[in-house]
Amino acid sequence: MPNDLVRALGSGRLRGAVVDVFPQEPLPADDPLWHTPGLLVTPHMATLASPNVIVEQILENARRLEAGLPLLRQVDVRRGY
Repeated sequence: MPNDLVRALGSGRLRGAVVDVFPQEPLPADDPLWHTPGLLVTPHMATLASPNVIVEQILENARRLEAGLPLLRQVDVRRGY
């Protein structure tokens, strides 16, 4: 898929694309998709959270950390996200 997308953008058949899901997550820093003209790479997320929601999540995890409770929404390093 990534090579087909790069070719379609390079040939002009496709004017632009926005992509947030890749065969390898997270997308490696040296992947050429980061620099493909006409391609916008966004974080892999299901929603755009408001600043208030983000602050509440951070505060909740800070409270949990201080109380010795498990943190919410932790990254699973073994899975890469």
